[in-house]
Amino acid sequence: MKTIEVVAAVIVRGAEVFATQRGYGGFKGWWEFPGGKIEAGECPQEALMREIHEELDAEIEVGRLLDTVEWDYPEFHLRMHCFLCKLESEAIHLKEHEEARWLTAGNLGSVKWLPADKGLIPQIQNILNTMKKTDNGEDMKWKILQSEYIIRRPWLTARRDTVELPDGRVNDEYYILEYPDWVNVIAITKDGQFVMERQYRPGADRVCWEIPCGVIEEGETPLEGAMRELLEETGYGNGEWSRLMSISANPGAMTNFTHCYLATGVEKIAEPHLDANEDLQVTLFSREELEELMANDEMYHAQMAAPIYKYLLLNPKQ
Repeated sequence: MKTIEVVAAVIVRGAEVFATQRGYGGFKGWWEFPGGKIEAGECPQEALMREIHEELDAEIEVGRLLDTVEWDYPEFHLRMHCFLCKLESEAIHLKEHEEARWLTAGNLGSVKWLPADKGLIPQIQNILNTMKKTDNGEDMKWKILQSEYIIRRPWLTARRDTVELPDGRVNDEYYILEYPDWVNVIAITKDGQFVMERQYRPGADRVCWEIPCGVIEEGETPLEGAMRELLEETGYGNGEWSRLMSISANPGAMTNFTHCYLATGVEKIAEPHLDANEDLQVTLFSREELEELMANDEMYHAQMAAPIYKYLLLNPKQ
């Protein structure tokens, strides 16, 4: 039986998930998660971003792999890679579907799902129920009454804000550090080795083990920035990419986020091309060596420890 490999976007917004009604073929009128076939030369994430742009005229951020569904239809076997996603654009325009709805955990069963998609419903209900327990906290936000920049340099921008809390209290001296967003990458070679870096960090006055990282340059998406940094710092590239998480080093005082990616099946395709102020060593670690490093508290960089621990949690040893 012929196998067709496709991707699907489980697009979550708060405690809702986006579903579309098929407008063609033998399953016309049935509901599904949007997506489509993987074309030659594409990784699943690239295919998914292209399909959502073509079907919905929308841009998405592709997150972690939720599940890979294997399903036998009468004429073919379907292999469907399903990713958790977020919308990056507000507007959605249906180009191929009859209808679309945002569904909650309570009404996921109100539509007739395609057989392959139906198997995802229990997992998605759990995700939505978890999201429902937390609101967006809009009523807790502080109001900025006044801002004054203290210093504005390429690598240091600081401002002093006068802020009003929801209960009316005013703090006239709250300091904020503005930074561009950063990226880092857990890069794993085809034979299961982790691409690690070692370099001196003057702030901590320590030589630190790290994963490849850097600043997102103007005009880049986080994924493009992560791919560029990995190649520039280590010479490794290609592979399959997915988003692991986005985190803040200090949400109380810093404006930026670090977007963390997983790249599997990478390979050495070039020599490193370091910036003028970079001086680092590239080393390959086995999983056992990485776990030993983490267990011995030798990963000092919190923004790198977090995605590594998440990867190890989501990918236990077989």
